[in-house]
Amino acid sequence: MDQRIRLNELKVAKGAAFDSHAEEHNPTCHPDTRVDLLREISKWVQNPQAEAIFWLNGMAGTGKSTISRTVAHSFSKGGQLGASFFFKRGEGDRGGISKFFTTIAAQLAEKVPALAPYVKNAIDADPTIFGKVMREQFEKLILEPLSKPPQAA
Repeated sequence: MDQRIRLNELKVAKGAAFDSHAEEHNPTCHPDTRVDLLREISKWVQNPQAEAIFWLNGMAGTGKSTISRTVAHSFSKGGQLGASFFFKRGEGDRGGISKFFTTIAAQLAEKVPALAPYVKNAIDADPTIFGKVMREQFEKLILEPLSKPPQAA
């Protein structure tokens, strides 16, 4: 219970997750469209030797967010999505990075309960982690918990 209360202290960006109320009416790719790109992303995800980041880029309005939502929906259905964050220009917490890592950490702790004790420990060790520089938030809330072995129940 204490762990759950501590994790609730994470300052998250409301509406940033692909399955949030704010995102529910935003489109995914129509069936049989973007098939080659979606296949390429899927192959990248399944290849442990692939680059750590898949860079999806393009001009505004070319479908990057739609493709990303499609990928998120697909991997969520398969139980393979750890977290998501959809930025939206000019929309509060989603318009900047200040709550990016705390939002991702909260989602990961929810989806992968074995990470929750490590995220909680990071908050206990530094209750001001939410206001620290992005690098430190990433290291303490994401990288270090993911680098540790699961704790025994």
